[in-house]
Amino acid sequence: MKPKHADEVMNVMYRIDPCFNFIVGLTIGGCFLVISLSVLLWMYHLHKTEKDAQRKIEQFLEDYKALKPARYSYADIKRITFQFKEKLGQGGYGTVFKGMLSNDVSVAVKLLNNFKGNGEEFINEVGSMGRIHHVNITRLLRRRI
Repeated sequence: MKPKHADEVMNVMYRIDPCFNFIVGLTIGGCFLVISLSVLLWMYHLHKTEKDAQRKIEQFLEDYKALKPARYSYADIKRITFQFKEKLGQGGYGTVFKGMLSNDVSVAVKLLNNFKGNGEEFINEVGSMGRIHHVNITRLLRRRI
């Protein structure tokens, strides 16, 4: 039997099995759940990695307390380096700027950039600078974290 009206034609064309609707809904819902869980796990991993790096840095500073490390705020570093005006050089982990402490002591300030990983590079860099004693190399006064 042929449908007589356009409405009947549309009903025949769009009649879908309820089981099919359930499967499509379940598939879309499952995909959304998997994507959501993946994003949450990725965010947790980033947070945990950052927290571990911070913990290692704090432990490093505690271990080297005898060297009397102090912390400078970013505003203090900007003031000491005259807004990062005079660049002395650049290395693998950051840029070195000339600065002046309040007691008229000239300093070189290394501003670490591209900090990635678990903090090992930072710890090694600061540890090396803190142990160097040479006539042509200034000693590490303080660290800013």
